[in-house]
Amino acid sequence: MFFVAPGQRKYLNNSVLSSGQWMKIAIQQGGVYKITGNDMRSAGLTGNLVSAQIRLFGNGGGVLPESNDAEIQDDLKEVAIEVSDGGDGSFDANDFFLFYAPGPHQWQRDSTAKGFIYSKNPYSDFSFYFIHLGSVSGKRMLPKKAYEGTGNLVDLFDEHLHHELDSINFLKSGKEWFGEQFSNQPGRVAVRDFNLNISTAVSGEQFTLNSEVIGTSVDQQNKVAVLVNGKKVLEHLTNPIPGSLISPVASTSSLSANGVLSGNGLTISYQHTGGSLNAISWLNWFNIVFKRKLDVQGLAQMSFRLKSSPVNQPVNFVVSNAGSNFLVWDLSDQHAPQKIKTSLSGSNLSFVDSVHQKNEYMVFDPAKAASPQIIGRISNQNLHQLSSSAFIIIAEKTLMEQAIRLRDFHNTSDRIAGMVIDVEEIFNEFSSGTPDPTAIRNFLKMLVDRSGANGVKPSYVLLFGSASYRIKEKVLQRNSKVPSYQTNESLDPLLSYVTDDYFGFLDDQDDINNNKNIALLDLGIGRLPVRNAEQAKRTVDKIIRYKNSLSLGEWRNNFTLVADDEDYNLHVEDAELHASLLERAAPQLNTNKIYLDAYKQESNAGGSRYPDVNREVLKDINNGSLVWNYSGHGNSTRLAYEVLLDKDLLAQWKNENRLPFFITATCDFAPFDDQSQFSLGEDLLVGRNTGAIGLVTTTRLVFASSNREMNNNFLSFLTARNTDNTFPSLGNALRDAKNFTYQNSTDFVNVRKFTLLGDPAMRLAMPDHFVSTSAIVQEGTAISADTLKALNKYTVTGEVKSPAGTILSNFNGNLYPTLFDKPKNLKTLANDADSKSMSFSSYTNVLYRGKIKVENGKFNFTFTLPKDIDYAYGKGKLMYYAENGNIDASGSYQEFIVGGSGSNSITDAKGPDLNLYLDTISFKSGDEVSSAPIMYLQLSDLSGINLSEASIGHQITAVLDERFGEPIQLNGYFKPTANGSGIVVYQLEGLSAGKHRIDIRAWDVFNNSSTVSIEFFVRSTNNEIIKRFISFPNPFTERIQISADVNIPDLGYVSALDVYGIDGKWIRHQEQTLNQKGSFTLGFEWDGKNMQGMSVQKGMYLAKLTIVSKQGKNTSKLLKLIKL
Repeated sequence: MFFVAPGQRKYLNNSVLSSGQWMKIAIQQGGVYKITGNDMRSAGLTGNLVSAQIRLFGNGGGVLPESNDAEIQDDLKEVAIEVSDGGDGSFDANDFFLFYAPGPHQWQRDSTAKGFIYSKNPYSDFSFYFIHLGSVSGKRMLPKKAYEGTGNLVDLFDEHLHHELDSINFLKSGKEWFGEQFSNQPGRVAVRDFNLNISTAVSGEQFTLNSEVIGTSVDQQNKVAVLVNGKKVLEHLTNPIPGSLISPVASTSSLSANGVLSGNGLTISYQHTGGSLNAISWLNWFNIVFKRKLDVQGLAQMSFRLKSSPVNQPVNFVVSNAGSNFLVWDLSDQHAPQKIKTSLSGSNLSFVDSVHQKNEYMVFDPAKAASPQIIGRISNQNLHQLSSSAFIIIAEKTLMEQAIRLRDFHNTSDRIAGMVIDVEEIFNEFSSGTPDPTAIRNFLKMLVDRSGANGVKPSYVLLFGSASYRIKEKVLQRNSKVPSYQTNESLDPLLSYVTDDYFGFLDDQDDINNNKNIALLDLGIGRLPVRNAEQAKRTVDKIIRYKNSLSLGEWRNNFTLVADDEDYNLHVEDAELHASLLERAAPQLNTNKIYLDAYKQESNAGGSRYPDVNREVLKDINNGSLVWNYSGHGNSTRLAYEVLLDKDLLAQWKNENRLPFFITATCDFAPFDDQSQFSLGEDLLVGRNTGAIGLVTTTRLVFASSNREMNNNFLSFLTARNTDNTFPSLGNALRDAKNFTYQNSTDFVNVRKFTLLGDPAMRLAMPDHFVSTSAIVQEGTAISADTLKALNKYTVTGEVKSPAGTILSNFNGNLYPTLFDKPKNLKTLANDADSKSMSFSSYTNVLYRGKIKVENGKFNFTFTLPKDIDYAYGKGKLMYYAENGNIDASGSYQEFIVGGSGSNSITDAKGPDLNLYLDTISFKSGDEVSSAPIMYLQLSDLSGINLSEASIGHQITAVLDERFGEPIQLNGYFKPTANGSGIVVYQLEGLSAGKHRIDIRAWDVFNNSSTVSIEFFVRSTNNEIIKRFISFPNPFTERIQISADVNIPDLGYVSALDVYGIDGKWIRHQEQTLNQKGSFTLGFEWDGKNMQGMSVQKGMYLAKLTIVSKQGKNTSKLLKLIKL
């Protein structure tokens, strides 16, 4: 039974693999193969082996057509077999059946040139067949009707041989690999002879040689002469290579020549003459068609056919040196070979047949038939019976557990129904076991075609696993978990690429190789390039945690634009283009501009660097950013020549619950198909608990101008709300952006080099709900204020609303407003010769930050505008973030001016109240800490804390060890805890052992300052008592096990485990006297309750382990705990 789709294809309702017992075998080259009863038992087939019920299925192993317009074989087709069981109907241990398989690499008849074309399968050196044991009788080989009469005597045939060695892929890209190297340099080989060991090649007959070589040289052509049996028949000339990053790595020469074979045997020789000192040539392939005797001397089997013959004319074939046991099959139909009646005269085997162009024959000794590789028994499967689902995850068996976990998470949290498909099952049903990526495309097309009938159209496809440009590497134990698509081009870095877009080109006429009618994406496609189960679990953990309430926070309002220097400000201009779009499309986002050339450049032994940029990036990431968008130079190990980011800098990130989405408009940042490296882009996503939640990034060399277009289009679709006012998924945003760019740009190749490494069904943590401003009223008036002036007091009222615009009357939570002064005018510094000074503006000066209660969807708050403002008049910006522990909302308001002096008569001469401590609130000045303590500064002031940077010297600053010329600016680390109060959390690192001092100064909005100081000692690590401090599971829901490896020098020490809230509040205390010394492990358990026995809220906590000696000296370590 077939399912008839609305398109041109029709599909079986069930796969043949759905019932019965099955075993899988592999063959490496075309020929006749033998399977015995022992083989079937060793594979795990059980029960009675009834000969009639043994069936063979397979589609030959050739590469699948990439155009959707091409005819395909749906599911597995049965192959006729020849059974030898002694006539008893039972397939016993030594019984066998024979079958023909054409092999993965095949010669196809070229009807135009009346010759043969070699078709190499780039995906596998094996083809696969499936043996079935069930209750239905199998297809058997039939005798071909004998031709009565005589025919023209033929004892020669048109042999066709192909040589191709896949040893090097220069770009690590594309399907094409290259073989033997030639060079005139010392120690290299300039001449190679290929003896084909064909003693039956016929001298005096015509041959056709086809050959392809590539070469690289500086200024002169390479010459490669090709000789057949010592006689030169052609000469390849390969042009010199410019040697630029965007030029092909070698030039190609493809030639064909005809000749007359002379001499004995068949040897093809290649002789390289380099055009320059370091010139090198490589042989890609050659094939030769020549006349060969029909002679099986020393051969177990031989296939043969004629290049041209009279149509349907009788031919009398005579095969020399054949024994009485030799058989002949007609292979014209690979699924139904026919047995041909032969006669033997001496050692000459002859038969007469009416020949047409499709005829191919095999003469063979059945006793010497080849044995396939037994892969083993496989389980039943039936992808053909599937109805469609919105979310399709394609994974490899070892990653299946985490793929299912992710599917279930989306089903529960997003109500997105999904299915997880084993990629091996797709190969079995849609490419006869070959790991051909087109099988995945055809499977998805089946689901999409069927969706017209059942109404459920797939929306997202997640490729759950890594890929490899080494397509055939360990084909039976693949490194490539889920393959991607590689181009035919492998030499030109601009035209060669890897892409997952291929799987989304599902219309009936789509063809990835059609450069005129560019295919459009029908699905949102993403990939998690995980290489093992550990990476898979870590990545799924991140995706689940990203939507957890612990990830709520103001960071979801932050958008970071990073621009490289040089190139005449090209990258800064790109970033400014994106900033302009965001200002229009997403004003609720606070754009942080990190432009390298706006910072001081320094030089060291490693080259130019921007240390201030590195610090700013670290602060930006650790504080949290929704999207981190980079434009500029980069590669798989770093961003920017000046090392804006590499793995060493990435290791400093502490953003587990504030994971940004990365957009990198730079070259080959994440070549996920190169298993020889673990790129920085991959590391961000799957390599660690910190890093990024996903990336839209590049896999190959790209152009800056095309990058700008693709980047801007993606941002446009990413920030555009759906019809229900919610934001789109990552997969849909990229699909729409790519399709828009495909339709409006000529550089479709550059578009395909952008890929989504991430979950396509996931949405960015941009709040769908709105925060709106009802009014801003100056104290003492009743009308809305359109201008905010220094030291005046204002009250803001507003509401939290649903995406539909209705007030959320059940929303009770916190609002975090941030008020910005007018945009600050900034300039780049022209640090390099091809950088110029350029002006740009940014909202950088914060005038107020608060934490306000929202009740029943409504809020109001009051603040005093600081004295430190830019007194010129200009438009300010008020940004909001609100959350109630489950959902959040955001918004902005810009309908006001900031500037001028106010009329406030209130006087305030007192600075803010300050409380400073390290690690925990129980800290006392003079205590001992580690070399990297966390500094907490609590601030409060009735008038408000001054956060403005409009005046020099009025920032919150810390001075370490009286180094007053190196103050640490802390404004950016301030977090409000209530209106008029907040906390600064800052980690000190790399402190030397010994005594230290910290001096803090902070200001209120009236420019009154206060100071606070503490002293502390950093313990020496030479005799570290607490070696390792860990917990499991972390995050936890009910109980968490905490352990520490310690080295206690004497009896009588006391251990204390204290749990604190992130604000330093004491939660729980456990204490014990240690009655042993030396190295051992301490164990604790926390049940998630406070000292009153009440369960604490979800959130982050700090566990502090303190070891106190008999003399009262203590040492401690901290550990973060997360309760879900």
